[in-house]
Amino acid sequence: MKIINEYYHMLMCSDYYSRSTPIIFNVDQIVSVSAVVFTLSVNIIDCYLVTCENLDVRLIIIRDHMNLLDAENDNEVSKLLIIYRNFV
Repeated sequence: MKIINEYYHMLMCSDYYSRSTPIIFNVDQIVSVSAVVFTLSVNIIDCYLVTCENLDVRLIIIRDHMNLLDAENDNEVSKLLIIYRNFV
């Protein structure tokens, strides 16, 4: 790999042999699109949030398929996601 320009954000990933490999360079924001149909996985949102905090980049959370929820489930999802408003 040849570096042409300096990079300002880099995300590393470990492989099977615990070798670190860079996978993302020069990102300003990460977009998380979460489908709410069947269940909303806040665990993956938490992982994205930690990654964004470590990289000092902005996280955008998009709730998809909201039109398929009834009022009760919409209220539940809104309660789950309200905690993220302070972080994003």
